[in-house]
Amino acid sequence: PSAGSNCPYQVRYLSDGTMSTGFLVEDVLHLATDEKQSKSVDSRISFGCGRVQTGSFLDGAAPNGLFG
Repeated sequence: PSAGSNCPYQVRYLSDGTMSTGFLVEDVLHLATDEKQSKSVDSRISFGCGRVQTGSFLDGAAPNGLFG
């Protein structure tokens, strides 16, 4: 998505009434090794920024969010 555009998502899970809705976000993830000769790579990623969670998420399954 371009800057300022909305890209909504909705994911329903197998657990009854459990879902997450929000917007997809693009960012750059910086990864680096922890070695003597460090190597790094930048990777573009897309992930969901959840706005509304229902079902098991509200019962403690993901109190601080969900990443995957």
